[in-house]
Amino acid sequence: MCCCAIACVKCFLYFLDILFLLSGIGLFITGIHVLVGVTSGTYASLLPSISYMHAAYVLIILGIFIVVVAIIGCIAAVREGVCCLLTFYFMVVVVICLEVSAIIIAFAGLHMHDDMTSYVTASMKRGLFYYQDENHSEMKAAWDSLQQEVECCGVNAPTDWEITGGFPPGEVPESCCNGPDGACTSYYMEGCQEYILMTLEDWLLLIGVVCIVFVIIQILLVWFILILFFKLHRGSKYCCGCGVYSSVKEHD
Repeated sequence: MCCCAIACVKCFLYFLDILFLLSGIGLFITGIHVLVGVTSGTYASLLPSISYMHAAYVLIILGIFIVVVAIIGCIAAVREGVCCLLTFYFMVVVVICLEVSAIIIAFAGLHMHDDMTSYVTASMKRGLFYYQDENHSEMKAAWDSLQQEVECCGVNAPTDWEITGGFPPGEVPESCCNGPDGACTSYYMEGCQEYILMTLEDWLLLIGVVCIVFVIIQILLVWFILILFFKLHRGSKYCCGCGVYSSVKEHD
């Protein structure tokens, strides 16, 4: 095989390694965004059992790991070291396994719609129960923000405030009102549960699709790593019009 073909393999490997590096940076930025934005947002207290904080840390750690692996891969391709390529190969396989696990979890969550609905309902009703408790002021802030921004009221209907929230019959929080300021002549009739469910499912779908795209790129990356590895492992020399190309170093 001509050395020009080896050079082409290395070029494709560099290109895929750059995409791999960018995917790591993307995961890191997403983790920072979740850590700073979502975990400090008012909605987080409505679903306390969903560990946004842990999810953010996982994304940050995985992003850093991918960046380190991508740098190792670039060094391996430049030095044409068999050991470095093997290390790069196994690290990419580990990343693929982690992302496949994320894909399975994401789509399993989408499949278990009834379980997710039960969880969201129970968590949101807990927020209704503590809405008027001064020791749980974050619940009041979360519900007021959700109802005003989404224009909804209660979990499934405004009557949830009477049944679970302890409000007098026919009364709802001011954040449910859609009339003029200071006059609650009417209020939103749709519950907020569907919005929360749709938001969670959209995030799960996004995670699954993004990880699938990354896995496809990384499978191609593994393929080119193996091509270059086997060509270098042969220990032969190739000639072409561009000169003599040694596929391994003298100490190999």
